[in-house]
Amino acid sequence: MNIKLLCLAGLFLSVAAVADDAAIAKCRNLAISEAGFKAPFSRLEVFVIENGGVRIVDYNGDKYLFAIGMTDLRADSPKEQMRRMTVARAKAVRELVRMIEKAQIEVKEESKSEVKIVQDTNAQPKASHEDTSIEQYREEITSFIKVPEVVATWQSENDQFFYVAIGKKLSTAK
Repeated sequence: MNIKLLCLAGLFLSVAAVADDAAIAKCRNLAISEAGFKAPFSRLEVFVIENGGVRIVDYNGDKYLFAIGMTDLRADSPKEQMRRMTVARAKAVRELVRMIEKAQIEVKEESKSEVKIVQDTNAQPKASHEDTSIEQYREEITSFIKVPEVVATWQSENDQFFYVAIGKKLSTAK
C-alpha cells in the first residue's frame, strides 16, 4: 500500500502550489497535535487547506500523508462539537480511501415533513404544517485501512466550515 501511495506522490507534488504564511493564517483556531507535523502541514496546497482532499508532502527527505475533511459550522454546543469532529474526520477518511483504492461509498440523507388537518371549535377545517427534521448522515465504505490519527483541526476564516486533517509520516525505503 505504501508503494502505491509513494507512486502517487509525484502526481500530486507536480501540481502542488504550496501554501504561504497568509494561507495558514486564514486557518482560524489552527491546532496541530504534534510539533513534527507543523512544517509539513504548512507545505500543503492552498486549495486542499480550503476544500479538503488528500496530498502527500515531501519535507526534509521524508514524506507525509494528509487527508482533510470538512463540514459546516453550526451553533456551538458540546453536541455540535462532537458532530463536527466526527463528520469532518469521516470525510477525511473517505478522501483517503478514495485515493488508495476505488471504494464504493454510499451516502444517505433523510428529512421528513408532515401536514396535519385539524378542526377548530367552530368546525372549520384548518391546515397546520409541522416540520419534523430528521437528520441522518451515514456512510458505508467497503475497505480496510489503518486510519491515521487526527493531526490538525481548524475553522475557515469566515467561520462557516470546520476542518480535520488526519495524517502520518510515511516510511520510506532507503
